[in-house]
Amino acid sequence: MIGVIGTCPTKACDTHSPGPHGGNLDIRDLGIGSTVYLPVYVPGAMLSIGDCHALQGDGETAICGLEVSAAVTVRVTILKEQLPTPLLETEDAIYTISWDRSLDQASIDASRKMHHYLMTYFCLSDVQAAMLLSLVGDLRISQIVNPLKGCIMCFPKAYLPPMSDNARK
Repeated sequence: MIGVIGTCPTKACDTHSPGPHGGNLDIRDLGIGSTVYLPVYVPGAMLSIGDCHALQGDGETAICGLEVSAAVTVRVTILKEQLPTPLLETEDAIYTISWDRSLDQASIDASRKMHHYLMTYFCLSDVQAAMLLSLVGDLRISQIVNPLKGCIMCFPKAYLPPMSDNARK
């Protein structure tokens, strides 16, 4: 899995910090076959990838995963959609990602991002999106070792309704 992936942020930050640009995400699902959506703030994006792990559990509770050197192959595509970034997609699920000094706030933010994503891209009402999240959403902790704690809201693709026509434009 890739621990750190990000584009150049709007202001300087250390590599321990996740943010809208990506950064130190430490999500075990960010591996082979996954897609991560990141914003571009500067010409050329300045994509950076590192901190690869052979294995890491949710929460990264003891400073690190099983760190390894790795060769990473990526395909970069520029999209025009305004997605809630960073956003992770695997074969089976979509993940919204958030971080904060407060784990409570990070969990609320990750949930709200997914709620908004479901309403925007799948034309669900506020109540429909909330009900789906309560039934099949999986709120997880991605890391607690850094000053900014990470949470992800995982939503299984099997429960996604058809994407709205507006989202495809």
